[in-house]
Amino acid sequence: MEKRWIICIDVPIWVSALSNNQSDWAKLLLLLDDAAKPDYQLLYRDEIRQLAGDMPENIWVLYSKLSKMSTVGYSSDANASYVRSSPDVTAGIGNGGQKDELLNQMSYLYNRNNSVPRPIFAETRFAGDEIKLNKDGKNPRNVYVCGTGKGDILKRIERLCPKLNQAKHFQFERKLGKGKVASTFSAYDKQNETPAKELLREAFLYYDEEELPAQSLWIKDDTHGCYVRFMHSGNNEYHGYDEKNDTKVPEEVKKAFGAV
Repeated sequence: MEKRWIICIDVPIWVSALSNNQSDWAKLLLLLDDAAKPDYQLLYRDEIRQLAGDMPENIWVLYSKLSKMSTVGYSSDANASYVRSSPDVTAGIGNGGQKDELLNQMSYLYNRNNSVPRPIFAETRFAGDEIKLNKDGKNPRNVYVCGTGKGDILKRIERLCPKLNQAKHFQFERKLGKGKVASTFSAYDKQNETPAKELLREAFLYYDEEELPAQSLWIKDDTHGCYVRFMHSGNNEYHGYDEKNDTKVPEEVKKAFGAV
């Protein structure tokens, strides 16, 4: 399955947990279990473990968990200090390995440039749903934040993603009167909305702005051989329909997803 989300766990949680703080160790285990989903990746490299020293019993459990997950690594960035965060993720950390590792994490997340998979930062030190990043005060980007309780990752993703509210376009054309016809939405089935919801989530993930609502979101439906356009219905809700008129499909959409 394609990876859609990168789960980044706050460095102080790693260090405290692996240094045998029992409360944070239990918290870390919950986060690792929640992050072990087919469409998630965990942001991790061994330098995090080395910050905590050697705790053989915890390390064995850690590597057992990691072996069952998809992970993605990152490098030390000589320019990481140019990436600034609001709130400041390094506040109260002091100089040293933990601060450097946090800066490397933020640099990696900043340089992803909103591409898929999108990052979720699990932490408990700050209030709010986002951390705002910039590079020397320019090109601001957001990282979405969740708590560290059981299920908090999924809850944040569910709040973030758009909702499908389909009331007009279905698998068959409908006459609306005065010669108008409601377009089909081939992927939508009232008895099983999952395929249509998955298309909407994919469209959102590939939307290259920071925040919803967007006026419209686009995706290619390979199963039915057409593009799908999701229109904003209000709040965080969208409705979709097949767009079979190639001239109405933006060129950047065709370039991103290829021909149907």
